[in-house]
Amino acid sequence: MIAALAYMGGPRPIAYTPFGEFTVFVFFGLVAVVGTYFLHAGAVRPSAWLAAAAIGSHAAAVLVVNNHRDAEHDRRTGRRTFAATFGQEASGRFYAAALWAPFAIALAMATLERSPWLAAPLALLPMARRLQADFANLPAGPAFNM
Repeated sequence: MIAALAYMGGPRPIAYTPFGEFTVFVFFGLVAVVGTYFLHAGAVRPSAWLAAAAIGSHAAAVLVVNNHRDAEHDRRTGRRTFAATFGQEASGRFYAAALWAPFAIALAMATLERSPWLAAPLALLPMARRLQADFANLPAGPAFNM
């Protein structure tokens, strides 16, 4: 609850700083997945951390898209999101890392756990490629509202 309030409320909301994506990665990925795993299993395996990193990365990627779209408005209104602070090129690199990392993680998990089923997310690679192309080619702003 405190983290949620700190994210959007208070005198300096995390959502309006360059740390918003990192916060989403931590709470939507690591805390949510590893916490749930621990509650069910009573212990945490390394693969739970990998799965959490994959989920958190894609959650952060969604926020990168949102902040990239709104970067110009955020600059004008004093919001210092990652995209507003570091610019479109850095935002694009961040998006690429957050988009593609989960696929590498899925491959690592399939190898570590010796389970080809854990590589199933790789079937979504063509969709990710399309998302990356759209991010790179569409102008920031309303074009991202698809």
